[in-house]
Amino acid sequence: MTFWYLLFAVDMGKEQSKLKPRDLHELTTMTKFREQEIKIYHKEFPKGSKSGTVTVNDLKKLCSNFFRDGDPSEFAEHIFRIFDQNGDGVLDFHELIVSKAILKKGDVNERVKWAFDIYDIDGNGYITRNELLGILTAIEKFISHKITEHLQQLRQVRYLNVWTRIRMGRYL
Repeated sequence: MTFWYLLFAVDMGKEQSKLKPRDLHELTTMTKFREQEIKIYHKEFPKGSKSGTVTVNDLKKLCSNFFRDGDPSEFAEHIFRIFDQNGDGVLDFHELIVSKAILKKGDVNERVKWAFDIYDIDGNGYITRNELLGILTAIEKFISHKITEHLQQLRQVRYLNVWTRIRMGRYL
């Protein structure tokens, strides 16, 4: 079971809107997915969601079902922030399929930029030490038994204490 299965196979109990041909054409152009792939994803995107959207609380609930051994809610908020491209507080099919396309069919630079944006919490183009540790802490909360020791070691690494930030453009 993957994260995408989690998002596209949930039943929210309402009737879903139909994908318009104009939107289908736009998405095939933007995502590199074929029309048939987009139709399949659309059919599975929160099955029956009348509004065709997912809220941050919906995502937290879905992640909680997927990561039962920990608390994924904080990390879900970070993922939600990246997916919610227009900042309206809900994820629609368009936003999710574009993110999926970057991760599945994007080139290396697109995928690195997407991952970078998860860590760049304030969106200023830099990752600070506090942002890095914030994301690592969020990850630790839902898979703590696996990385707690490594995260503690990272927090104590001497060079991390003098490190201030990473700039995206410098590495691409």
